[in-house]
Amino acid sequence: MKIRLTGGRVLQDTMRRFGANPVTMPATEMAAALMQGAIDGIFTSAGGWEMVGTTAKVASYVPGMSLLTYSMLVDKNWLEELPDDLRQVVTATTKEMLAQQWQSAIDSDKKVMDKMLADGGRLVTVDDANREEFRDLALKASATFDDRYPEVAKEMSAIKAKYGSE
Repeated sequence: MKIRLTGGRVLQDTMRRFGANPVTMPATEMAAALMQGAIDGIFTSAGGWEMVGTTAKVASYVPGMSLLTYSMLVDKNWLEELPDDLRQVVTATTKEMLAQQWQSAIDSDKKVMDKMLADGGRLVTVDDANREEFRDLALKASATFDDRYPEVAKEMSAIKAKYGSE
């Protein structure tokens, strides 16, 4: 199957290990590509499903495997040169804003998913055995990345340890 993906090499490698052929394309082309048979499926969010519409009648959900986080980048020198009180304001405000946006994104996805189901779509939640198979393939793909970029893997491990994430 040809699956449209977001994401980089690790997700592409995961899909290849799962037997799919990853295809990269802009979200705006997904619906036409699906209808024309250029792709067989889409790895996307609830919003992506809404963009395609109920021509994609079935959505599959792999619990815990498609969670994205927000990031904010700032110039390190600029931030460090701020007076302590302003640096704390920037840091605290950023944390607050990201937390609010995180919950807003979760709420928005649920609202969109409910709408898609009400419009005739069907959601299939992957069972535990298949979820574990997908997770194992994703871990193998991640290990390939880790082997290739050990310094990045080390930094990610430190972040995971600090925040308790897998």
